[in-house]
Amino acid sequence: MKNDYALVLTGEVLPGFEPASVWPQLAAHLRVEPQKLAQLLPHTPRTIKQDGDVDKLRGLQAGIMQVGAQTEIHPADERPALYVMLEGTPRGPMPRAMVQRRIELGYWADSISVNEAGSEEWKPFRELSATAQPAPVAGKLAQDSGDEKETDTAGTLSVLPEGAEIYAGFWWRCAAMGIDGLILGLVNMALLGMALPFIIVAGLSEGRYSADAFRIVLPVVLLSFVFWYFPWKQSSVTQSTYGMRALGVKIVDKYGRRIGIKRAVMRFFPMAVIGIAIFSMFLFTESFLSAHSILVNAGPANFFVPSEHDLLPVRVVAGINIALVVIWVANCLMVAWTKRKQTLYDMMAGTFVVFDDVEPGHRPMPAQRPPMPRFGMVFNTLLLAFMFALVVLAFATPKFIQDTQEALVKEAHDRPIRNKNKPLKDRIHKAADAVKYGRMLGYVDDKIDCRPLGEFPIPEDPALGTVRITNEGAGVCSATITFAQSDDLPVDLRGGEIILKHESYWKCYSILPEKYLPAYEDCKVSPYGFVAVYMPDDTPDNVVLVFAPANCPREGAQRAARLMDALRDAKVPARLLSSYYLSAVPQEPDTERRLRQLRGIMGGEQPAVLIGGMGKANPTAAETIGEYRRQQAAYR
Repeated sequence: MKNDYALVLTGEVLPGFEPASVWPQLAAHLRVEPQKLAQLLPHTPRTIKQDGDVDKLRGLQAGIMQVGAQTEIHPADERPALYVMLEGTPRGPMPRAMVQRRIELGYWADSISVNEAGSEEWKPFRELSATAQPAPVAGKLAQDSGDEKETDTAGTLSVLPEGAEIYAGFWWRCAAMGIDGLILGLVNMALLGMALPFIIVAGLSEGRYSADAFRIVLPVVLLSFVFWYFPWKQSSVTQSTYGMRALGVKIVDKYGRRIGIKRAVMRFFPMAVIGIAIFSMFLFTESFLSAHSILVNAGPANFFVPSEHDLLPVRVVAGINIALVVIWVANCLMVAWTKRKQTLYDMMAGTFVVFDDVEPGHRPMPAQRPPMPRFGMVFNTLLLAFMFALVVLAFATPKFIQDTQEALVKEAHDRPIRNKNKPLKDRIHKAADAVKYGRMLGYVDDKIDCRPLGEFPIPEDPALGTVRITNEGAGVCSATITFAQSDDLPVDLRGGEIILKHESYWKCYSILPEKYLPAYEDCKVSPYGFVAVYMPDDTPDNVVLVFAPANCPREGAQRAARLMDALRDAKVPARLLSSYYLSAVPQEPDTERRLRQLRGIMGGEQPAVLIGGMGKANPTAAETIGEYRRQQAAYR
């Protein structure tokens, strides 16, 4: 019994729990009848388990505390356990060390009536004779401290002494942080994996994945989990994160007690602010130096050669980022400089990182420092490599910025020559991409911001032509790419247009030859619903072809007759045909699609109308006339 410990049920519930739900759950946890537990509660505090293995008792204690019941662990020495008379009811038995501790803390008076187990005599506690050597006094246990004030009103709590065998040093804490970082990375990958389908659905636009959705969700998921993980684990019964537990260290206050959630948040907040600032600065620098952001910052009117002034934000941000990293590293190095191995945020919160064997009141203070686990050495080696990389980065950043500036100058100088050597269709597709995916038009809350209005050179390829941006109202924004009247362009492309219109999604309109159009599925759709098809053999130019059964009272023939009348009134040349003949099908990249659309039109509602390589089933007279005039205007 000399080295035994007692687990005492105090009869109190933890903050945030209700007695009505705690006691039935405790009965189920302890596997006792609820009636039996109800009979025991009026006699608490009471020892419910005694064992020489304190770790075993701590495990049982953690399970009890999860259901909301308050417990304490105290040494059970050779002296008899005591019963205490509280409010006319005998309570106990409980270890003598617990009674003595509560009296020293001022919870009970030393005149309280007590009875030794096995005796029938009740007497004041102060009259008990010390027949055996008192056991070390068990201070108020770590799990009891919560967020209470640190003041020791009774003057009996002992502040943790100094000593390398008590406090975890720099390398211990770095290894624990490395393990926690690995765990957080794996958990966040799992969370993002579960959220990825929703991110993709939210970020899809015309079959293209929007990286902006991922950039928004990633920091939110990461930071929310990190903010929950550290304060929760460090204020829990284990007093440690998983990384700290693997290294055998924990968080305590200056008396060796468990800290509460408020102090855990206070400790974590400064560390989180610096970390978020470094992360944000990194994202800003990376984004600014990307070609996309340089185009956005330049504005569509002048895709410029960046000057020293233009790169000033990058220099300022890089300097701030390096300063924050230096502050972060200096804060970590304070562990090596301070007597009790504290960082700045430890000092602000009044917390300490100690080894698991440090348990004031439960066992003697450790006499020697435990050895570092091998996996801890591995993480520390990786940390040294990372810190070396940061130092190299700090010295390389000015050179990197200079090289970036020189590269951008060279890029601006060589771009016209390089563009001329590219296939013309690739240049056109890239110009259309620059409009569709944000290089010209801004995005606000995933909606098109139709600015700036006006006409500008095509991004990255001004020799190709211009882009005219128009706000058509009702959320409709259009960008018209007009090709230059240049000898460097083919004759049938000069002055031609491609219209990109954004309503709920992007649409592409053009009557230019197929070989010049962007590789978009919808780039053959006209504003009037006509799609790309093949015209029949011997088709005259600039004539509307109307297909319907000839000399038949069927409704389709009647509609064809009315359409022909409307076209004649509008002075639009048209022919009424009853058959379609195509002798040879061209072998082109979109041949199958055009044939499929042709079959759908010819087999759909009559009449079928074909105009200049575009077709539609049963269009209205206004749609037919509009499509004809659109094509004529484009060819002029």
